[in-house]
Amino acid sequence: MDAVRTSHKIVKSLLALGRDMGVETIVEGVETDDELAALRAAGAELAQGFLFAKPVEPAQTCALAHACLLPAAVAADAGEVVALG
Repeated sequence: MDAVRTSHKIVKSLLALGRDMGVETIVEGVETDDELAALRAAGAELAQGFLFAKPVEPAQTCALAHACLLPAAVAADAGEVVALG
């Protein structure tokens, strides 16, 4: 339980640091809905991880890059960074 609290404090601190520095911060490694909810509560605005999409083969990366040019709803299905707001 202490490890979870410590991790939460570290994440909140890193998110605050990013905001203070004026840089976008992407939380990586989101795997569960509970993690996503905790990250939203901590102020995270961008996230990526297995919850949104599994890793792809190198040959599929071009298709993902092209998906970034499509509307956000289609692109989100392709598995890139997802806005939490």
